[in-house]
Amino acid sequence: MRVSYDFRSAPTASVSTQGTRPAAFPTEPPNTLVAFRRVEESGGREVRLAWERQRQSWQAQAVSLITEAGTAVNVSYFRPDTGERIQFLYEVRTNTVKRL
Repeated sequence: MRVSYDFRSAPTASVSTQGTRPAAFPTEPPNTLVAFRRVEESGGREVRLAWERQRQSWQAQAVSLITEAGTAVNVSYFRPDTGERIQFLYEVRTNTVKRL
């Protein structure tokens, strides 16, 4: 059920069906260190080292995702000075990495 409020009128409620069942939460969270290691082996290291050779600052972050296909980890390499962002997706079930 969804309830929405608008300060100009009374609250409204609506009920809808969902076409597909949402993915279940994993019993164990994804291992971020494994995700970073796999991403580094699949192109992340080259990105990072190229930036370091240019004496550019960089950051990396990982975000866990629960999708229809299963659990995944999105790993982003980011240059704060230029805003450049390079992303990889690590799929836990298949242990594969794809550059986005």
